Amino acid sequence: MLVTWLLAQAAAAAAPATPPPTLQAQFEQATVALNADNWAEALAGFQAIEARPGISPRTRGIAMLRAGSALHHLQRDDQAKQAFAAGLQLVGQADATLNNDRLDAYLALGGIEKGAYDYVAARHDFEQALSLANDPTAKIQALLALITVTMFDDSAAALGYADAMMKVAETTKIAPEVDATLRDMRGRVLLNRGDYKGALAELEVALKDLGGLTTKTDLNDVTVRADLALASFLAGYTNKAREYFAMTGEGRLPAGPFAVAARTDLPACGGNLKPEDRAVVEFGIGTDGAVSYANPVYASRSGAVARELAEAVSGWSWKAGGAAKIPAFYRLATRVELRCSTAVQRPADLNLLWPQVAAWVGDAFPLHNDTAPNAAEASILRTSIATREAGAKDRALVGSLAMLASAPTTDRDESHDLYARAAAAASQLKAPPAVIAYLDLSSSSTADMSAKDGWKRYLAAVRAMLARPDIAADAQTAAVLRLILGSPMQSQGYAPDAEPALRDVIDDKRLDARDPLRVGALVRLSSFQAQQGQIDAARASFLKSGLDAQQCALVDAQPAIAKVGVGSNDYPAEMLMMRVSGWTQIELDVLPNGQTTNRRAVISYPPLMFGDATVKAMAKTRYTQSYRPDGALGCGGATQRFRYVVPQS
Repeated sequence: MLVTWLLAQAAAAAAPATPPPTLQAQFEQATVALNADNWAEALAGFQAIEARPGISPRTRGIAMLRAGSALHHLQRDDQAKQAFAAGLQLVGQADATLNNDRLDAYLALGGIEKGAYDYVAARHDFEQALSLANDPTAKIQALLALITVTMFDDSAAALGYADAMMKVAETTKIAPEVDATLRDMRGRVLLNRGDYKGALAELEVALKDLGGLTTKTDLNDVTVRADLALASFLAGYTNKAREYFAMTGEGRLPAGPFAVAARTDLPACGGNLKPEDRAVVEFGIGTDGAVSYANPVYASRSGAVARELAEAVSGWSWKAGGAAKIPAFYRLATRVELRCSTAVQRPADLNLLWPQVAAWVGDAFPLHNDTAPNAAEASILRTSIATREAGAKDRALVGSLAMLASAPTTDRDESHDLYARAAAAASQLKAPPAVIAYLDLSSSSTADMSAKDGWKRYLAAVRAMLARPDIAADAQTAAVLRLILGSPMQSQGYAPDAEPALRDVIDDKRLDARDPLRVGALVRLSSFQAQQGQIDAARASFLKSGLDAQQCALVDAQPAIAKVGVGSNDYPAEMLMMRVSGWTQIELDVLPNGQTTNRRAVISYPPLMFGDATVKAMAKTRYTQSYRPDGALGCGGATQRFRYVVPQS
């Protein structure tokens, strides 16, 4: 045995070592992987080349540029930008044989900047790409990219790029589908310049390129038809607009989750955004429910309107379970019409306890921000939860569970379970009353609010929580729960114990006279008294708040609908005939008598089809009365969403 082992060792020592791959072989192998879209393999190959000692700056620069391309396709854009910047610096500008690598890098960099809505930086990158483009295909690609980042801020330049693009197209043979794409983009430029008839002429040629209004459609057909509908509507040809729109397929999912987005935040009006501004934005939805991209199509005026409203849509999300049910064709591209928001954003009553939850979790908090987690952050939280639940319960576990439960992409059933698990862990850790109440009632709300008697069941849970000695002993927590009891409920008025609950907050000597919760209770009590016709009492309660007629309390109650004014008779007849479903979100101000003013549609799906009709119908809606001296407006108005669903025959 010993002899055999010694002979084996001698043979191994005598065998020549496998030589390392040559630089040329490494380049060829990594390039083959890159061209085959094997991004991970290509990245590993080019990073191995970067790490080789003794290679020239030119060689290292090429490897970095191609590694950047792989990183970009792997959606690791921050790393891709670093690789591109370093690679471009190393290869310089003198070597024309590297123009294709530099061209690809600038196009990718521009795409990353565009995705971050930095159109100025993207324009610079795309112009660099255009200067390097030698063949018609590359020139058209760069010019198309330039159009997308200039048509809203510098439409004259965008039109110049579009005209140059069409001239390049004339010099080469292109397929009808490609011609349709180019003409569609030039049509959008004209649309955003206010030349609606010119846009229609260009878009009609694009439609002809694609075979006309056939029943067979792909994304190119839908895009051109949607642009034709938009141009026709803006040009005043409403019947033609509806004809084109009907052939896009939008609004044909009445039971789909387009109507129940989990988060549709809008930017506040002010700065670059005016209340009358509007834009149409095209976006896609991933299977995780998050928006995968959002690009502006049209804006009512030049400037930052299109970019800022599109950036808002990029943060929207749907419940993951609902998003997965949307057919892929519709998830890839859909459109909304939207405006900025004038509503004052006030937290829901229970969320007034969230700062105390965050303070208790403290340095163990899994995400250091005050917003609900996006899809990527939700994935981080799931990993944290899986790790921590396997061991002893800690504050970081409670924070992770609560944040994941609040994520817009988390389904209702899972959210209920997550809050319940967080509440159980917090109880084991003997968390403060505010933490216990927040988590327990959050779990109750996700379970109860979907039921027919959801509000009653939720308020019963609030009362049960208040009955606990530890909760009642905490002045701030008890006050928040009593404010919930003192708020009007949609279409149901006030709870029977609303007034005594509010008076308990007002009379609680543990609260400072200027405590926001006490001020909020006084404002709510004045509105309750006005609703009962007790105007003198309402005036007295409001004066005790210390506010004047124009001031708002952070914890004033959200207006609640007392009578819905929008009914089936308000369904736009043309949309009903075409069997198109949709929804619209309305913002309005509520007068003390419950009537509305300053009504405006801020989100409409599909674009242009339901907003005006809903705004008109909302004039008949009435809200619960509030009190303000001299008839001044209440705080911040109301937001209401309405769905239009075609009856199923």
